[in-house]
Amino acid sequence: MAGRFIYIFIIIFFLNNYLFSQEFTYLNTDNIYKYEQIVYTDTPAFHTSIKPYLLNEIININLIDSIYCKHTNSKLLNYLFNKNIAEINYKNFRLSLNPVINLVFEEDRNDNFYNGSYGLALNTNIKNKFALACDFAYNKCSYPYDIDDKISYTGIIPRFGKYEKHIGNIYDFYTYSGYLSYNCNSYINLQAGIGKNFLGDGYRSLLLSDNSNVYPFFKTTVNFWKIKYLVLFSALKDINSDYHTFKLYEKYSATHYLSWNVFKFFNFNLFETVIWRGGDSTGYRGFDVNYLNPVVIYRPVEYNLGSPDNVILGLGFKFKFLKSYNLYGQLLLDEFKLSEIKKRNGWWANKYGYQVGIKCFNFLTIKNLLFQSEYNYIRPYTYSHINTLENYGSYYQPLAHPLGANLEEVICLLRYSYKRISINIKGIYSIYGADTMNSDFGQNIYLSYTKRNKEYENIICQGVKTELINSEFKIAYLINYKLNLQLEIGYRKRMFSNKIDKLNTDFVFIGIRTGLYNTEIE
Repeated sequence: MAGRFIYIFIIIFFLNNYLFSQEFTYLNTDNIYKYEQIVYTDTPAFHTSIKPYLLNEIININLIDSIYCKHTNSKLLNYLFNKNIAEINYKNFRLSLNPVINLVFEEDRNDNFYNGSYGLALNTNIKNKFALACDFAYNKCSYPYDIDDKISYTGIIPRFGKYEKHIGNIYDFYTYSGYLSYNCNSYINLQAGIGKNFLGDGYRSLLLSDNSNVYPFFKTTVNFWKIKYLVLFSALKDINSDYHTFKLYEKYSATHYLSWNVFKFFNFNLFETVIWRGGDSTGYRGFDVNYLNPVVIYRPVEYNLGSPDNVILGLGFKFKFLKSYNLYGQLLLDEFKLSEIKKRNGWWANKYGYQVGIKCFNFLTIKNLLFQSEYNYIRPYTYSHINTLENYGSYYQPLAHPLGANLEEVICLLRYSYKRISINIKGIYSIYGADTMNSDFGQNIYLSYTKRNKEYENIICQGVKTELINSEFKIAYLINYKLNLQLEIGYRKRMFSNKIDKLNTDFVFIGIRTGLYNTEIE
């Protein structure tokens, strides 16, 4: 299916004569922070909830150079701090090649862990009509014992895919992503590739996050007037819960997302997605052309097809006030009946979640101080379905919140930056109701909701009540902003507690990292 996406994309390229090169930000938190103050405060028409960002839409993008470019008379230092490692600029051709390096060492009271990645990242621009970017890395990593147990059981590295081999607790695996991007005109952008997408203004997204592994996709964005409209078709892979193995099978999703800047200070957005399996006992289904309509509402189509496909709806908002404060939120609707909600009887299929948060730049009038606080709430059984090939996940990992469902969570972040130096403080407090071997209380989206414990009186965090605390303090220095290469040192604490088990770990880490992906496991 991925091959078909790319084939269609190449045909569109040759049919268009007026194409302009496009480049996107990396879906890495440290990288996104570099642009957020610009897009939230200095670019009022920008649609901040659609990530990765399309750089040519950021009006004051040149501010990045003025902030991070380190002027020096030394050619060597200028090369190390400000330039691509290898670069060609010749007439209408531009190419850059950079290394991907992650060398991070962590140590707690009992053990030490290692994260090593080595690879290359390529960006190409031809005649300002064609843009291609790709990266590839070979990884050797070790993990704390609770995460190591999950990897040994599933064969899947959190946030990524299956590992190739392991010796002891050291796992070898590959990471890669890439895209082709074109603009048909000043309004329409087309993109095909393998990667991740993120929808929302929060630290988490209840609609679509970068928590799972990369996937092949074809994406169209239309930006006109006060509206940005996204259509995303994705080819996913996942386990089949009917077989009780970790073999991966095809599943697909089609997503619509409309972001509307109603006023300069208020944005409203709508979301819908449908997930279906690639095949079943009746035969191979593949990508269903019924979902190609770019403006369709999927629920009527699903009923018309008589299918068991999973449709999820959502909406969000962002309200800007006092110049640098942004109140944001999301509402996620999986299934519900208004009559059952009114009865307040805890019916299992009232599956929904919501998010509310605030993000402030130049907090307390301190320049370049970012403050963010966020609350997330997700009802039991949300995102789950009859079979895992219709749930909202990929590679045995949720596509939205990393903890699945049946949870409450509070997040607080502080980030201060001065030129290339940044200080980050993060605290996350989560409470969720864990499932057990013989029960389904609604937290694990990879359990079929047909095996639920009860019909009514389902409450948030039911099951084995579990508290999870993640906190981090990190100081980083951006060595080369073209590579997004930074040196970092910090302290991380993770506390896990329920009536069955307790875990309290303290990590000190130091390393050098090329920030392409978010790798934190929470």
